[in-house]
Amino acid sequence: MAVKLREESEKSTKSYFTKEEKEVLLDLICSKQIHLILKNHKNYENEKYQNLEELKVKIKDM
Repeated sequence: MAVKLREESEKSTKSYFTKEEKEVLLDLICSKQIHLILKNHKNYENEKYQNLEELKVKIKDM
């Protein structure tokens, strides 16, 4: 029983995105950032833009 729980735990911690999934996520994030910038060129300082940028870095580092 304990071994089965450990295996389940290890599986959940090792669940990474595939390369294709990462590319799709990064494309979506970039599209949203571009949309924000086109809406207002000062959105580089926007909290939402910065959060998207941080998320993009995390996904790239996976």
